[in-house]
Amino acid sequence: MNRVLFVDDEPMVLEALRNALRGKRKEWDMVFNSSAASALKELEGAPVDVIVTDMRMPQMDGAEFLSRAGKVCPGATRIILSGQMEEAALARAAITAHRYLTKPCDNAQLCGSIGRALELQALLKNERLRACVGSIESLPTLPSVYRKLSEALLTDRASPEQVASIVQEDVGISAKLLQLVNSAFFGLPRQTTSLLQAVRYLGLATIRSLVLSHSVFDQLAEGDSVFAEQGHEHALRCAHLTRRLLKRGPESELAFTGALLHDVGSLVLASKLPREYAVICESARATGRPLHLVEADSLGVSHAEIGAYLLGLWGLPHEVLDIVAFHHAPWTESLPLDAASAVRLAEAISLESDPNFGLIHAEPLREGWIERMGVAAEVALARGLGET
Repeated sequence: MNRVLFVDDEPMVLEALRNALRGKRKEWDMVFNSSAASALKELEGAPVDVIVTDMRMPQMDGAEFLSRAGKVCPGATRIILSGQMEEAALARAAITAHRYLTKPCDNAQLCGSIGRALELQALLKNERLRACVGSIESLPTLPSVYRKLSEALLTDRASPEQVASIVQEDVGISAKLLQLVNSAFFGLPRQTTSLLQAVRYLGLATIRSLVLSHSVFDQLAEGDSVFAEQGHEHALRCAHLTRRLLKRGPESELAFTGALLHDVGSLVLASKLPREYAVICESARATGRPLHLVEADSLGVSHAEIGAYLLGLWGLPHEVLDIVAFHHAPWTESLPLDAASAVRLAEAISLESDPNFGLIHAEPLREGWIERMGVAAEVALARGLGET
C-alpha cells in the first residue's frame, strides 16, 4: 500500500484532512504529523511515496523540511499545500517542491494530485532510477518563465505584449526564441529581432511550449552538450513535422508540445548516469536495436517512462504525458492520426534523414501500416518537407 505523509502545525487542518480523505484509507496508508522535525523522524523510520506539507510552520518551514526530506527519502513526490505566499517564499518552495497547491484546496484536486503522483511512480518500477529522478534538485519545478507564461495564459486575456515582456526576463530564452523563429523550422517571411513580432507570428501556445523545451534542454545539457543539442534539433524537427501531418488541426498544439518533450528522458539519463548511458547508447548502435529496448534491458525502464515521470512532477496535462510515455509503443493498424500517433510518425520520419542519431532511437516506419491507416499522402508530404 502506498504511504502518504501529511505535515501541518495546525491540528484542525490535520483533522480536516483526515476527515476529507477517509475514503482513501483502503488505498493509502496515511500518516499525519504536526511538526517538520517529527515528520523527518517518521521518514527516517519508514519511507513514504508522497509528502504533502504546509509552508508556514514554526522552527522549520515547508521549504526547509522538503529539502531535508528529499535527502532522506529521495523517491517521494513532494507537494506543498499552503496559503498565498510572498514571492521570496514561493521561490524557496519552487526549489524543493514538485507541486504547489493553494489552500483552500478542493478535495478532488488534492486526491487527484496525489493519485497522479502515485500513477507516475508506478511507471518507474526501478527504485534506483526513481530515486535518481527525484533527487535532481535543479529539475523538480517548472522553469519560472514558463510558470509565469502559464499563469498569464490561464486568464484568456494575455496579449502578445504581455507574453513578450515575460519572455524577455530571461536573456538566454529570448535569444533562443529569436534564433528559432528566424530558422528554417518556422519559415518567417523575413527575419526579425523583435520578441513581440516573434510572439505574434508563432502564437502564445507555441511560445509557451518552446520556452519549456528550451529550459529543459538547457538545464540538462551539463551531462553531454552535443547529445543535448542533437536532441533539441530532433525535437524541433519532430514538432515541425507534426504540424505538417495534422495540418494545424485541433490537436496540433498538443502534438507540438509532445514532440518537443518526447525524448526528455534521454537527457535525464545522459545527465545523471553519463557513463552507464554511454554504454547503453553504444550497445544500441552496435546491435542496431532501438535505444528504448536496450534501456529497458539494462535499467528496467526506458527514457519514455522517465520523461513522462519528470513532466508529470511538473503537472503537465495527462495528454502530454501519454504522448511521452508511449511514443515507443508497438505500431498498430487501428491507431488514428491524432496527436500521439503524429508524434510517433514525425519521429520516425525525422530519424530517416538523420541516420547517425536515428540508429539508436526508433524502428523504421512500416509502409503497409501507413497505407492501411490512410496517411500515405501526409507522410509523403512530410518526408518531402522534412528538411525545410
